[in-house]
Amino acid sequence: MKELTYNNTPETMSLDEAVKLFEPFENGEFYKSCVLLEKVVPKEYLDNEEFFRRVITTRCAFTDPTIISYGSYKIQANEELAMMSIVHNDQLGGLVRTYYLPISEKVKKELKDNKQYIITEEKEGKIIVKSKLLEDKAFIDKLVKELSEHSCRYAYRYLAQYSKIFSSNDEYMLLAVSNNPSDFHYYTGKNIKAIVGKAVETMLKSHDFAYELESDFIAKQEESVQKLLNMCKKIQELPDNARIREIIYRQICKHYLSSLKKEKTDEQTDEQTIS
Repeated sequence: MKELTYNNTPETMSLDEAVKLFEPFENGEFYKSCVLLEKVVPKEYLDNEEFFRRVITTRCAFTDPTIISYGSYKIQANEELAMMSIVHNDQLGGLVRTYYLPISEKVKKELKDNKQYIITEEKEGKIIVKSKLLEDKAFIDKLVKELSEHSCRYAYRYLAQYSKIFSSNDEYMLLAVSNNPSDFHYYTGKNIKAIVGKAVETMLKSHDFAYELESDFIAKQEESVQKLLNMCKKIQELPDNARIREIIYRQICKHYLSSLKKEKTDEQTDEQTIS
């Protein structure tokens, strides 16, 4: 492994040389992304679109933050690079940031001056800041199409959590709960029965009920939704050796699911009759 040089400038390290550092060695090893981006790559390249366009698809995030997370605000606000990063890493990367309070005067100024980010929450000793791209319908529509073509899974969860454009869209949330059933908690639309129904279908199909089923959320729902989710919770809490009870509970769960679907169909019929 070649010895690295630190605190480089464009004069001591070309862009091509910097990009090459992110490629794996013949034996499969690689330099840690955080070391390269914090100490080796010239700081000027962290504001260079060509640099990020070339390295984002070369190196997955692994346990480090995504590559784009080290970029300047200008880089993280670039729609092409942001989408490339999300699709390649299956996570939102630099589009969502968490700052623990108290924050420095430098960070306060950055947040105040930067027009690309929105402070979404301030609680439990931290603030969460997200990119305005997450509330850009055209960007979200294009991103979802890209994600579906690249077999991504986890990015849907982050979108459901941080994008109201996504979480209020029935089609998109059906995609989300098809991959991560407990994401129905993030749904902000008016068709909760369809979203929960799809989530439970996913659980039944995968034979996996080990998902977040929050009691507070369940308690706020209509009786039919409550009954279905509480049965899922019962299945989730069964010991491994309760095979007979699991079979019985699954049958009850399917019955509740059928009733929920019929209830939803009846509601749609009534709405069409009224209109």
